[in-house]
Amino acid sequence: MYHIKSDRRSQKSARFITEGLFACLHEKPLAMISITDLSKKSYISRSTFYRLFDNIEDVLVYMLETSFTELTESLERNDTTNIYTRAIEISYNNAELIKIIFQANKYDLLFQTFEKMMNIYLINYEPISEQMRTMIYYNFAIMAGLIIGTLHAWVKEGQKETLKELCEKASGSIEHLRNNFMI
Repeated sequence: MYHIKSDRRSQKSARFITEGLFACLHEKPLAMISITDLSKKSYISRSTFYRLFDNIEDVLVYMLETSFTELTESLERNDTTNIYTRAIEISYNNAELIKIIFQANKYDLLFQTFEKMMNIYLINYEPISEQMRTMIYYNFAIMAGLIIGTLHAWVKEGQKETLKELCEKASGSIEHLRNNFMI
């Protein structure tokens, strides 16, 4: 879990840590990076790291949640317009982070990010029936799976497509699935 306060110093230290993580990742895979490595690249102390994060994975969670802030804020306003396309666009604009997530086999972090957004969305519907909550959960889980699957294919294929091409491929694939494999 991360524990970043809104004060300038915490925000600045968190930024140094995220930049340091990217620098470390240019030298070695995520699994090989230690807190000491990250502290050195970030120019922060280990105690500062542990004041803000519990572990390196938490840095990735923070980076994902920060990247998806705009989408989370939309959900807080009950705005689900083009949520799939907007999630793909945010991911596209954070291509390096998405590549790191998939190279490290940390797909679950993306799913957790989407699940957290879903819980924020559900708060707006309180109180709701169990049936409605379940339907919303299924919708978000299926959409998260589609987004993660799209991003996985994009990373695996070398992230060559433009944003427009990526969205068109994803939309075409979803339509093909709906027409050929759905009940």
